[in-house]
Amino acid sequence: MKLLIKIAKILVSTALTVYLLTLIFTGSYHYSWSALDAFHGGNSLTQFFGFLVKAFFALTIWVVGFFLYFGSQRIKKINALLYFPLLTTVALFSFIYSAVTVEPEWNRSLKMQICAKAQDDGMELTFDDLTKEEYDFINSKRKWLPEIPVESKTIRIHYFRDDFLGDFDLNIWLTLNSDTPLDTLKYPDWGYDGTYYYYNAFQQ
Repeated sequence: MKLLIKIAKILVSTALTVYLLTLIFTGSYHYSWSALDAFHGGNSLTQFFGFLVKAFFALTIWVVGFFLYFGSQRIKKINALLYFPLLTTVALFSFIYSAVTVEPEWNRSLKMQICAKAQDDGMELTFDDLTKEEYDFINSKRKWLPEIPVESKTIRIHYFRDDFLGDFDLNIWLTLNSDTPLDTLKYPDWGYDGTYYYYNAFQQ
């Protein structure tokens, strides 16, 4: 019974440590949304597997520390309420390091504004009624979207992706004032359907 109570205390202290570390290091964490991250980050599968690797090593460190505590008389003399929070902090070092080395976020309100116009069902991303500023921000990290005129309005992006195969289909629509038609020499890859200028790129 005493052993069960001790294990319960260990689990509670570990959970509290994780909770406090989460509050401390992610309280002002970057605003994130999958639709925006698709254009700002790398391959989402790579990021997911990276998370799994860090979680695996964190769990391995904690489990090894757990069995060392009960298997070593010298370590067992340490108060469990001190040992396990410290062990948990060490196990989560890679997550903590990632949180403290991220650049300060100055554009949270712009991100929220863009994400309010976004939809993501996993493989298809859509942005509706973007401004030029919002479009430029989406394109600011990887810069693989095409350049568009400064006067662009009502910008819409539809992006289909298959992270496993690397296939994608990108469509962009925008409008311009009637007195500022698109310069076809500067933007040769764009077409016009009578209402919207449109752009398409794909890989299969």
